[in-house]
Amino acid sequence: MLGGLLRMAQTKRDKRVVRFFSIAAILGVLISGGLYFAFGVAGAVVGIFIVVVAFCLGVAWFLYFYRCPECGRRLRIQASQPGGRDPIRHRCEVCDIVWVSGIEAGSSSGF
Repeated sequence: MLGGLLRMAQTKRDKRVVRFFSIAAILGVLISGGLYFAFGVAGAVVGIFIVVVAFCLGVAWFLYFYRCPECGRRLRIQASQPGGRDPIRHRCEVCDIVWVSGIEAGSSSGF
């Protein structure tokens, strides 16, 4: 009887997040470099601005519009341990899976 109550959710790592930000970083370097060679420093500044805006939109998508890779349901961020540097997690109640990203959130001492 207690077997169903004590069952822990399965934890899976969502590699789409790391892949997304890696591809975005590579494209950002290529765009900024191309604009630098085409237009000089002003072009590089515009390229870096575009990359920063795209990065912010990507983070906003990840935090607020994340969907379960298996069922497609929109998920919320699971609360982390207070004061810790835990990876951001999203829990899907339907699939009973906790999706772990490669992005850490939490307080940082800076050193």
